[in-house]
Amino acid sequence: MKFSPITAALAALATPAHSVLYGDEWVQDSQGKFWAFYSGGVAIIDPESCTVEETITQDNEMANLPAGWSDGVYMQPKDSDDQYILMNSRINRENVAGDSVSDVYIFDTKEREVIAKVETGPRIVHSYGVWTKDEFWTHSDGDGHFYVIDLEDIKNDSTTVGAKVKAHDQRPFHGKLMWNEDGMLVNRGFATATGEQFLFELDIETDQFTDQYDFSMDVKPGTCSGLHAIAYSSINNHIYTECSGGGGILEFNVEGLGIQFVHQHLSMTGSLYEVPDGSYVIATNKGGNKLHVFKPNGNGMQSSLAYDVEVPGYPSTPQFYPLDNVDGGADYMACMPLTSNPNQNHIDPESNDVMCSYYNGCTGAQTLADIDRGICYHDETMSSPKDLMRVSSTMVATDDALCQRCMEQGNYEDGMCTCTPNCGYCDTNFETDLSKSGVACVDLGKVVDGTVSSATLIEDAGGVKQGRGYSSSNECAFGRTYRSHKRGMKWDASISNYPRDSVVIVDMSTQEVACQVDVPGAPGRIVWAPNNSVPRPQNQLVLCFSGESTVNVFDKGATQMKDLNIGDKVKVSNGKYETIYSFGHKNAKTMGEFVQLRTEKSKIELSKDHMIFSQGKALPAGAMKIGDILDLSDGDSAKVTDINIVKRQGAFAPFTTSGVLSVNGMLASSYVNMQGGESDKVIKVPSPPFTTSGVISVNGMLASSYVNMQGGESDKVIIGGVEIFSMQFLAQMFEAPHRLACAVNFGLCERESYNKDGVSTWVVAGHTGANWLLKQNSFVMAAVLAPVATVFFAISAIEYILQNVVVSMMIMASVYFASRKMKTAA
Repeated sequence: MKFSPITAALAALATPAHSVLYGDEWVQDSQGKFWAFYSGGVAIIDPESCTVEETITQDNEMANLPAGWSDGVYMQPKDSDDQYILMNSRINRENVAGDSVSDVYIFDTKEREVIAKVETGPRIVHSYGVWTKDEFWTHSDGDGHFYVIDLEDIKNDSTTVGAKVKAHDQRPFHGKLMWNEDGMLVNRGFATATGEQFLFELDIETDQFTDQYDFSMDVKPGTCSGLHAIAYSSINNHIYTECSGGGGILEFNVEGLGIQFVHQHLSMTGSLYEVPDGSYVIATNKGGNKLHVFKPNGNGMQSSLAYDVEVPGYPSTPQFYPLDNVDGGADYMACMPLTSNPNQNHIDPESNDVMCSYYNGCTGAQTLADIDRGICYHDETMSSPKDLMRVSSTMVATDDALCQRCMEQGNYEDGMCTCTPNCGYCDTNFETDLSKSGVACVDLGKVVDGTVSSATLIEDAGGVKQGRGYSSSNECAFGRTYRSHKRGMKWDASISNYPRDSVVIVDMSTQEVACQVDVPGAPGRIVWAPNNSVPRPQNQLVLCFSGESTVNVFDKGATQMKDLNIGDKVKVSNGKYETIYSFGHKNAKTMGEFVQLRTEKSKIELSKDHMIFSQGKALPAGAMKIGDILDLSDGDSAKVTDINIVKRQGAFAPFTTSGVLSVNGMLASSYVNMQGGESDKVIKVPSPPFTTSGVISVNGMLASSYVNMQGGESDKVIIGGVEIFSMQFLAQMFEAPHRLACAVNFGLCERESYNKDGVSTWVVAGHTGANWLLKQNSFVMAAVLAPVATVFFAISAIEYILQNVVVSMMIMASVYFASRKMKTAA
């Protein structure tokens, strides 16, 4: 079945990551080992001791392991202690039917052995652990399909593919997959193909091809013959793709259910990745020796190039290590192993530049000095691909200044002599110069604050053999060079061929080489496997404002959230103050992700489901867009000028009696949105600092004390597609017993308890109940909500009567005169 918007909203609360690279990033901070897959085996490496603990060289049938590997990931089934690595073989074979096929090898990481092989289509390269579905997806470049392996089948000893998902139009090409593990895209996945001008859409839930977007008319003619790398930003709901064959980076808007072309960034290119906190999208431009940092703007708006970082040495993909600087977004160390050509013969001794590589073509030698630097002398009379220049006699060689070696008869074979036989990739006898390889690291936080514009080279961190040319390449040309690496805890492990076959381990916390561990063969891929099974990612319940938020306290003035206490009177609107009677969340140490909304006057940071007032409606912060109007606590309004996702320390949610508060001058709610959808009505459950009104002024902005648990762009509850109550009204009503208890005995609220994450036990109970209710169908939701709402409405009415003296006196008088009248009538 497909995810509903409700399911998506709940999933977003439960999982902390954004779009994924491979699907095993969530285990990188757990204790474990590096599994280095080399030619013919696997070496299990302990980064602490820098030793190989064990090697595996045979499969479950006692056959030798393949001589080459492609991508692989660590996976573990839900509600199970089983631990696997699923690894693509790079070696094709012929099956019993005579078809060319590949195999996925399945390793049990606890037993440290191969337990199964699964046959797939030919030339499988990229693979992904779609852990939210317990599925492994691998792409066959040979037939253009994704082959899907269900982890449940592995447990049941099945060795067959569960589904085969088409990801091409007319013919197969190399391609990648992008899916989103936090539910932002619901069940939508997107795939690329390097030779077709389409962005393909897949249904991750049903394992089916669903749509394709033809961008051929959107791009500059003659550019972007296909797509390769792909990333997604949850800030603007955009897909970013790398053009193959030149053409830069394409940006698509995938808001809702469609695909819309946004922009072609012609001057930037590279492999694409979302920074883990969602703040930026980066592209490693290997050939340009740069790291492009894109700032996602509003939905439908083209992203801007925020920063360009110099990374000499042809950088490979990044791995992100979280730092402890909590002052802003992009708080990560990004490390990239370099792929520069280490052949000393190809490096100019004067300029120290690499003269021969995939990126400069390594062809067109014009002088003997060029030939000394490894540049090839090709036969220019041929159309591409060109062969090396060859002559048939010493007389011909005499007339060619670039073919001096052929003036010696001993260099002829079968009557022909090659002028530059040891150029480019064909040079196999050389000394290495590793000064331009190694690993480059950059503190992205310092890039953002403007103090860093270039990466730091970590020397003595190995180097790799250059890629071989393709069938379309000139003879002896280089192909693309890749250097696999993986992060585990603070360690980054990358493959290396020089000065020997090994794995180089870098300490990302210090940007220093920890060690270089030799392996028995040429390494190809690295995977991090935890020592023990790891709990599935779960966000701490964050239903609140960040610790940087401020409110105005009566007789104190501007006060940070962390310094608030129950009983403080805080500003909820212009000239009006209310008592904080509870904290839905109060934890000074927790780290959480917040939506940062900026206006020309101020900014506010609150959890994405926490509601803020926009033109009189309490809407979730995550639904805000650039240009939206926010209500201020002084009665004025301000336009949203910028939106960021930031990670902050501290989570605070004061509750007021009206359910509204002024935070940083903006009007916000005390409640959260749980239901999701496209309407303006939502179910709300208490969350931030509770004032008696449920409203508080934060940083001058009027905010609700609650979070919207329904989602979407509405302020109403939706059941069966019908808008019911406003979110603020319903949340305020459900909070009535809590407020009433505090009114009767305020000491109860002063002594309120919190769980280990700092969430009020009252809020946890409400949140759990609301989560359960939102998983039910519309009939059950209505059947449960109606009587419960009736009870809470009655309590809310009692509270209103008790808190309003005039109303109370009128009711008492009415009762008195009614009773007198009844006695008189009797």
